[in-house]
Amino acid sequence: MAMEFAIRVTDRCNLNCAYCYARVANPKDMSLATLEHVLTEIVALSDDPVTISWTGGEPLLMGHEFFTALINFQAFHGADRFINIIQSNLTLLDDWFVQFFAENHFQVRTSLDLPPENHDALRRSGDFQRSLNSIARLQLAGVAINVNTVLTGHNIDQPDVIFASLKRYGITSFSVSRLVEQGNAIGNTDIAIYDNAAFGRFLIRMFDLWMADTLEPKITRITPLDKLLAACQRGTRDENAKCFHCQSQLFAIGPDGLVFPSCNKFFALPDTCLGDLNRASLRQLLDSNERRQFLTKTGDVSTRVCGECEYVDLCEGGCYYVAFNASRKGENMHSREQFCKGYYLVFEHLLNHLAGR
Repeated sequence: MAMEFAIRVTDRCNLNCAYCYARVANPKDMSLATLEHVLTEIVALSDDPVTISWTGGEPLLMGHEFFTALINFQAFHGADRFINIIQSNLTLLDDWFVQFFAENHFQVRTSLDLPPENHDALRRSGDFQRSLNSIARLQLAGVAINVNTVLTGHNIDQPDVIFASLKRYGITSFSVSRLVEQGNAIGNTDIAIYDNAAFGRFLIRMFDLWMADTLEPKITRITPLDKLLAACQRGTRDENAKCFHCQSQLFAIGPDGLVFPSCNKFFALPDTCLGDLNRASLRQLLDSNERRQFLTKTGDVSTRVCGECEYVDLCEGGCYYVAFNASRKGENMHSREQFCKGYYLVFEHLLNHLAGR
């Protein structure tokens, strides 16, 4: 199974989205020396393929030279060992990057916070059209692109409008992510989601629209629905199958070489840092007491809260970030996370679909 990593190459960003969880007070950039060292450490772990999500901040701020060096470093280790995914707002996309992503088989993930008026309200006026134009350029160049919409209180009740937008703009790979109450979102009551079942109702409606759609081009993927459906088809835990959370990622690595568990959200929790690649190898961190303690904490929450849930083998215990935060709240918990109720609804609906009911 391919190893997965999230690597934040810069903390800087040219936007300041209302829901951004990645803003930091003293932003750093990854040096070329650190980049080379990180790639060397990753390939030393295993001969298996490696999937790397290059994130920020806004990674395109690092410029042409950085990405040229990235490809050269990977070529030294064997370019076919790497699957590269870049997460970008695409506002800095130029002809060089379009050609670079096409020639080097990068997958691109970008946010388009549908519907259009919602996107501009969360960012800046006119940004939606700029992002849409960049998506079209990449599509014409044959670059695989996934569009993500962050669900907030502004659009959680608009699955029909969002699905219609996907069809209108020819988007065939789509994902949704829930608002994370971190960074800019903290205290932003205007975009918060207060109905814990709303996320589930949104996904159910999107699934029904997806299944009923007959118009070309077809939407080939809606995440997490594709992964939730696969879990329901599988019916039980499978260590070799990816769940719909990001537990398959071994580490998140910051621009200064600091290593965190699982995903970028942990950068905001300094006490979860597993170590510094300038002082320890990835293999040492993989086997460290810090990582074992982290896995124990998150596992304890799932065991304590999820033990009686009929869908635990499908959900696989939920998001590590949520579990870690829950581990700090003690034993008096009655829900694994805020949106458990929504997931119950989705699993029930998908299982009924598979049973032909």
